[in-house]
Formats: sequence, C-alpha cells, structure tokens
Amino acid sequence: MAIDEESKPRVSDRQRAIADAARALIAERGFEGLRTRDIAERVGINIATLHYHVPTKQALIQLVAQSLRDDFVSQHARMPRAGLSPLQRLAAELSDYRDTLQNNIELFQVMAELSARARRDAEVEAELAPMRRYWHAQ
Repeated sequence: MAIDEESKPRVSDRQRAIADAARALIAERGFEGLRTRDIAERVGINIATLHYHVPTKQALIQLVAQSLRDDFVSQHARMPRAGLSPLQRLAAELSDYRDTLQNNIELFQVMAELSARARRDAEVEAELAPMRRYWHAQ
C-alpha cells in the first residue's frame, strides 16, 4: 500500500514554509506552545496571510502532517526495498532511523508530540492515521 501521489494536494512554497515553521515551533515548545502569530513571524508574513493559507487549526494540522508524510516517504524512497530479504529490509529501516536521528531529529520530536496529542485529539489522530497505515503495510 502506497500513499497515492496523484491524490495528494500540491503544497506551495509558502505552505511548505508555514509547515516548516510550525514543525520547528512544535519541536521547540510542544503542540501546546504552538501559536499562529509565532508561525507568521517565523515565515515573515502577517497573520492574515497565514490564515489565508491555513484558515483553521485542522488545516494547520493537515499541513504539518502532510509535510511529515512527504519527508518520511522521501526518505523511504531513497533506498528501494523491493527484492530485499526481511533482514535486509530491517537493516534498511534501521539505517533510515539512524540517519534521521543524526540529521533530522526535529522529525522525531514533531512525530512524538503529534502522536501524544493524537491520543486525546481526534483531529490529530485522523491526520496521522494514513501515515500509520502506510508504515504498517510496509
């Protein structure tokens, strides 16, 4: 089961900048410390422009979750796993894990924060569910 690339909405450069700023703030302050004014300030836009791109909390969660999915899928695609033995696939996964820990710890910090939030927030859980299904199918 793959995440359908055709059905994914395209993310603009501005939206990617918003997602990156939100992820950095979540990593620094946790989900509870995330403020739209701080996101806008980091991106260098006013609050009205931010709300144009992400008008609701749900839209922001969707954008952040999509950026996480994109990063995980991109990382996973760097080392094709077709034809690998189960042991080789496990070694590839552990290699990806080590690489992410060394080079992109924010990814794990944000995933951990959102996963914790998902246990008590159905909107966050709904956004993480497709990613979980994808990884469980691998």
